Amino acid sequence: MIGKTVIVQAGSYLSYLGVLELEWSREEQVVNVLNNESGRNFLEPLNSEVEADDEVAAEVERYTSLLDEWVVDLTDGRVTDIRQPIASSSFTISGGRLMSETPAGNYITDAMRWAAEKVTGKRVDVAVQASGAIRAEIKPGVEEWSAEQISFYDLIMSTGLGSGEDGNPGYPLVSVYMTESDVRKSIEVSLLLSQLRDNAYFLQYSGLRAAFDPNRSILFTIPFLDQPIPTYRGVLSAELDLGDGTYRAIRSDSDELLHVVTDRYVAGFLPLVGAILPKLNIILRDQEGDPVDLDDRIILEDEQQLKVWQAVLNYTLSHPMGDLNLPKIPQRYEITENRLRIVPTLPLWIWPVAILSVVVAVIIYLFRR
Repeated sequence: MIGKTVIVQAGSYLSYLGVLELEWSREEQVVNVLNNESGRNFLEPLNSEVEADDEVAAEVERYTSLLDEWVVDLTDGRVTDIRQPIASSSFTISGGRLMSETPAGNYITDAMRWAAEKVTGKRVDVAVQASGAIRAEIKPGVEEWSAEQISFYDLIMSTGLGSGEDGNPGYPLVSVYMTESDVRKSIEVSLLLSQLRDNAYFLQYSGLRAAFDPNRSILFTIPFLDQPIPTYRGVLSAELDLGDGTYRAIRSDSDELLHVVTDRYVAGFLPLVGAILPKLNIILRDQEGDPVDLDDRIILEDEQQLKVWQAVLNYTLSHPMGDLNLPKIPQRYEITENRLRIVPTLPLWIWPVAILSVVVAVIIYLFRR
């Protein structure tokens, strides 16, 4: 209660049904909350103990059957039921941390990179996905009958939405080339947009590691214009994973091309920042270094667009079998791997202030002499 206002929230993701018992008192002109007097819980858990409504359950089954038919076709019969267990894990592949590397981000970008290499037959240096396109954590079941099992539905719900021109669900993967300089710029774009907009624009990576200070990406904001002044210096270091446990620097002044895979949506917005901030201009190229039409760079498998969700499914099914006779998620995805490290530094505005202070001090000293 804030003053006479009742503020409520029934959790999130349909975990609870919120129940609020109210009484309006005409004499006092107030609303009274009666839950405590009646003993009625404010939150009622929505779990497997709640009986399904027959009519709603029938509709759910009807739509599930339609989805199953579609999934059978899209997976070449490998999945016949969207509730089918397809992997096992003793942990949740978590996500959702603000402006940070996440295990879910690592898993999905690793899957994109792995799948693109399988289909194109070429080494992929870097895979990129936006945090906003990672829709959920990948959670194993918690009931006795589903313990440590990951269903097809729960796996695919973690990947992005959208569709391609083929009409099938999911954004397709695209294969492009970027200079080392532009790959490093993409990290700056990630920091700047996530600071100015929200965490959805923060980019997750496979194939590189970077250290950055997000507070360095904006020098200051002009108050009366609400205009941020970018520094282009939020990234402290960036290194390319060479695949043998070693790394080399990604140089900010290098035109050497790197093979990059992302989805059609992310590939579309990466170059847009350069129209406003030329220093962050990013050009997507072919392997000869020429600018490309993104629709020509969509990865095709058997003449069909390769979707992000299909890449994640294929990568998951490639894992060795575990105790439940299901592919087992590697333990390394339980935590992050220091691919993206936040390193606090002194704010850049301190240096001009410090220099100005020294200059003023010297002038005062000289005048006093």
